Amino acid sequence: MATTKVHSTRDMRGLISYARDEEVHNDNEYVNGERVLASDGIYCTTTDAYFQMREVQRLHGKDKNEIQALHVIQSFDDNQFNIEDPTAPERALEVSRLSNEQAYPNNQVAMYVQADGKGQKVHVHSIVNISDLDGRTLNGNERSYYYASEYTDKAMIELGYTPLDAEKRQRNYTPKDKVNKGSLFASNRVLEEKMQKGMTEEQALQDALQNKELPNTEYAKIAIESTINDERVTNIDEFKEVLKNDYEITYKTGAERKRKYGIYEYDYLDPSLKANKRSSRDKTLGEDFMEKSITESINNKNKEAYKDVEINQPNEYEQDLNAIQLEQQQQLQRQIAARQHHERNSKRIKNKQPTSEDKPRGSGKTEPSNRKTTTSNRKTRAKTRGFELGD
Repeated sequence: MATTKVHSTRDMRGLISYARDEEVHNDNEYVNGERVLASDGIYCTTTDAYFQMREVQRLHGKDKNEIQALHVIQSFDDNQFNIEDPTAPERALEVSRLSNEQAYPNNQVAMYVQADGKGQKVHVHSIVNISDLDGRTLNGNERSYYYASEYTDKAMIELGYTPLDAEKRQRNYTPKDKVNKGSLFASNRVLEEKMQKGMTEEQALQDALQNKELPNTEYAKIAIESTINDERVTNIDEFKEVLKNDYEITYKTGAERKRKYGIYEYDYLDPSLKANKRSSRDKTLGEDFMEKSITESINNKNKEAYKDVEINQPNEYEQDLNAIQLEQQQQLQRQIAARQHHERNSKRIKNKQPTSEDKPRGSGKTEPSNRKTTTSNRKTRAKTRGFELGD
């Protein structure tokens, strides 16, 4: 498989210098002191790529554009492109060239293969001229991660390789529901302990919810899904009220915080804990748990409810009966939401269990896990020059 990442750059000269001219970042027996293991160009040479791309931009009056190039990075798995295989760099370059030819058929592209990251993974840096040979600038879709990753997968399949089939991740990408493997295992451990004491899976889940024994993010997701489906909720304000009263979670929208993202505050936790330990940004939970998606879900639910409104008003007996049914329905909704959430988590864990096929060939050493880096204080130029997918 191949993982794809995409960035725009205002410093094409610096980006090319980073990919082509810098010293080896992490030398090893396979790169043998070489930063670039293979290279190729489309409508340009790898040695003079910057000058040739800028000349095309000047020819069409695009040399004053703020964005000068697109940076596409493709990292390849150890099973199909193991660094111990001397053909791996050239084969990775072949995939990169095919995907770039299909995705950017009229643009200059310079490609540089490397494997000097800490993880020793074969990866390709592609610098794509933002202006094509006819002077057309790449549009928003063509600059997106989804666009580039689609053509990476197509090229992999066309050349007989297995593409990425797991959920894709990249900086600034918010999936529908973010998966935290540690939280999933913690949730299952809590439920298994209760089931060992004689509880059914449903009882164990309800008991864990009532006593707030699940990890905060997992508890919050179930609470949010249940609140959205609650009949008392018809708008975002009622959503916040029910979520706070029933689950002790306060939701503040991005507008209320004067920030880009909203936040969920876990009121049931000890106030003496640090603020970041008692809350989660809505983006951290996933797109489905952000204000826009919540509002859309509530509106869709309202539309369905209006179709079922009855003309006749219920009498006193019917009102009492409806109140009992409402309480039972709310309990059922919570159970359904919790069960569905648990089933999704169980499937994710099952799919993530390591197999013998997942182990990289070669030394037999366990490859260190990727570490999340903080980028908020980096300058744009440093971000362009310093990023390395192979770590």
